[in-house]
Amino acid sequence: MTNFVLAAVCAGLCALNVYLGFVRPPQMLRRYPQTAAIVFFFLTIFIAYFGWREIRAVDELAALIDPVPEVVSVLYVPTPGEMQAIAKAMAAAPGTTRTGNTQAERQQLAKKVEGVRSRYWRLDTTLSPGAVISFYRDQSHRRDWEMMADAPPFLSLKRGAETLMIYTSRDRLRSKTEVWYTYRQGSD
Repeated sequence: MTNFVLAAVCAGLCALNVYLGFVRPPQMLRRYPQTAAIVFFFLTIFIAYFGWREIRAVDELAALIDPVPEVVSVLYVPTPGEMQAIAKAMAAAPGTTRTGNTQAERQQLAKKVEGVRSRYWRLDTTLSPGAVISFYRDQSHRRDWEMMADAPPFLSLKRGAETLMIYTSRDRLRSKTEVWYTYRQGSD
């Protein structure tokens, strides 16, 4: 929900800069609002997309396994295809001294990302790590996943050639439990 509020703010700033840069009578600093309008337009689309992906994350996970109850927040993690697109864009960008990475290093990163096939999700819950592990020990919540390893805070599940790993970690600062899911389809 926070992403949609941020997207709405960006859309408002975009509209303001459209007015200042394109509608209002010409003034000396006209180019700055025009550039800002374009930047805020794309920023609004980008943020709204990530907000939509966070909303879809729980549904995507629910297609595989019952998500942990009492979810209070979701962290968007890019899909392998999105990670590859981001890495390729970074590799194609000209090198700068500010980033500290050379173009060759960024191209090497893009090649490493090409091999990523796993999907990731992170949900935050008010349950304790032990309660999350207990939740998934119950076969009805795992559906047809077979327990391969039960070593809290880590669980490994298998269904045919698919694997699903669940890792829990207590965030004492925020009084929440992070639940990481790693899904891999097929074998290596």
